[in-house]
Amino acid sequence: MAIAMAGEILREWRVNSKMKYALGAALFNVFSLPRQSGFRQSFAYAGEAVDRGFSILIFPEGTETKDGCIQPFKAGIGLLVSELKVPVVPVMLRGLFEVKQRRQRFVKPGTVSVTFGEPIEFSDETAVEITNELDRIYKIFQD
Repeated sequence: MAIAMAGEILREWRVNSKMKYALGAALFNVFSLPRQSGFRQSFAYAGEAVDRGFSILIFPEGTETKDGCIQPFKAGIGLLVSELKVPVVPVMLRGLFEVKQRRQRFVKPGTVSVTFGEPIEFSDETAVEITNELDRIYKIFQD
């Protein structure tokens, strides 16, 4: 699995904390997916990872939720899916927001569940149509 992470955070780690960057890259196989610019290189990396047999994990909202609800999806998910021509497996994380809200150094136990949906394949849809459809599906999946 290759995990997309906010490119701006990875860049900060690379400059200010080489150890954090090295651990993130080595242990979690994270790659940069910037919010502002430079996504071509990240999309190319994602394509190479898929070609090598990796699954790509992307949080299509582009940021952490502030209220525990799914935020609107960013266009990048539609672009990536339309270019890579790979199925999308919806994944819903429940309870993580509540656990993370505690903002403690050591998190107390809480209940977090992970639910996987059926793979979704797209063929002739545009990137915008894919983004909108995934956004719609995830909102239903959340309920």
